[in-house]
Amino acid sequence: MCGFTNLIYTKSYTEMWRKMRYAVVTGASSGIGEEFAKAFYKKGYRVILVARRKERLLALQRELTALNGAGVEIMVCNLAQEEDCRTLAKACYGKRIDYFVNAAGFGTVGWFRSYPLERDLEMLNVNLKAVVFLTKLLLKYMKSGKIINLASTAGFSPNPGMTVYGATKSFLISFGQGVNYELKQQKSLVRVITLCPGPVDTEFDSKAGSITTEKSKIRNYFKITTKDCVKQTFSGIQKGKDLIILGNANHCLNTISKVIPRNFLLAAKCRIQYAKFAKPLSGDTAKNRLKQEQNRTIQQKVKQK
Repeated sequence: MCGFTNLIYTKSYTEMWRKMRYAVVTGASSGIGEEFAKAFYKKGYRVILVARRKERLLALQRELTALNGAGVEIMVCNLAQEEDCRTLAKACYGKRIDYFVNAAGFGTVGWFRSYPLERDLEMLNVNLKAVVFLTKLLLKYMKSGKIINLASTAGFSPNPGMTVYGATKSFLISFGQGVNYELKQQKSLVRVITLCPGPVDTEFDSKAGSITTEKSKIRNYFKITTKDCVKQTFSGIQKGKDLIILGNANHCLNTISKVIPRNFLLAAKCRIQYAKFAKPLSGDTAKNRLKQEQNRTIQQKVKQK
């Protein structure tokens, strides 16, 4: 009887605790975002899953609620749209947000001149504008907690073949550290944590249009799993870090890149990661790639409808 009473008490306490604490994860439909959502739910947080792909959010919601029966909300948002960012921020108002993870984002592989301007602008909206927008609104009413922004080791130096993507991640590194320092000076209990993974075993490469060659396979030596990303993130937070480089190999690469001549580093990045783009594209090749990207964009819009 005592054991049964303890079981009821434990379950009631867990549900009460879950109602008090929230973790919000954007980009929760796959990859690192999905892994964060699972980790937070297992830790007892009430989770708000945010992404564009409703079917994937529903599948993850069913998977998580099968463990405990409740505590998972979904929001279908396109963070490239300012109105959707406002809707998400309003949904967080009045809740105790312990963690807000900005994991939504994407990249495109190829020469900068070869891709539609619309694609680059959408990348800026999702990777940059949404993060700044949401961080600004959240800081108006968050009394404590952590905002985790997903940057990348690609942000430590220019990235030929992924120029715009690398630039967005460079911005996030500078932005996150700057805001976090300001918060410390203002004696705020909110912290902004910047994550810098290298290659991660997700669908990112295939969606970005990455190719696989003997040279690009070298990137696999630096790949880590999404579970490792989350585990190392929590470990870094416990140590009080505000900039967390994920993966031991990436720590070494970051250190080495600081002493390697810039031109050599750029050439190495271009050849190792995306060897196909080491040589200038001919006009016909550029046009073909542009057409392929436009067709891909159209197909994605059709699927969303």
